[in-house]
Amino acid sequence: MPKKRLRLNRQEQKRYLACAKELQAAGLDLEIPDEWQENSRSLDIFVASAEGNILCELSTGITACAIHVELVSLRGNLILKNSTIASEWDSELILLCGDKRGLYRAREAFEFTEAEVLNHRIQNGLRLHRRGDLAEGWIVATCRKPVPDKYRDRMITNVSLTFTDQFGLDHSAQGEAILQRSARLSESRPRVRHSQGLFEIGPKNDIGLREAGARAF
Repeated sequence: MPKKRLRLNRQEQKRYLACAKELQAAGLDLEIPDEWQENSRSLDIFVASAEGNILCELSTGITACAIHVELVSLRGNLILKNSTIASEWDSELILLCGDKRGLYRAREAFEFTEAEVLNHRIQNGLRLHRRGDLAEGWIVATCRKPVPDKYRDRMITNVSLTFTDQFGLDHSAQGEAILQRSARLSESRPRVRHSQGLFEIGPKNDIGLREAGARAF
């Protein structure tokens, strides 16, 4: 006897929702269930303004990136398992891990404590228990690809962030950062606090790297 499925799983809902929206755009009078619409968006991502983020080309040619975000759950029991950052010239930056003292540092660009950064919390499964739960902090990474010559110092540059939940669904947002080219680093003072969690930099020259997909402890 054939069995009737009463509910779709989340992956099926996502696929059916995309198809339904395509049919609506083509002019078909189609009603999309409210449940599909609600489940298609489980996370609000608020990215700091360009002035509050960091995108700094180091004298070594590596570019350090720190983006401040607020993540607000739109459903209960949401777990974020992975995060990625992409710049306009590199599709996937390398996320940083903390050193033995729990510091996240990239030479003259920035230094953060473990409490200020979300990298390790997401890699360990950042759980947002209830709708409205908030996680706030920095996503920090480095880019090994050289900055193209067309990008000038102090140029506003686009960045993309993606967070993946326990169902394999991606939640993305766009942000901006002001690019600081290395040619001017000797003329620049260390970065000072522009938003919560960012502090003045000391003369550190360590960079902690974690290849994409590796787990930070």
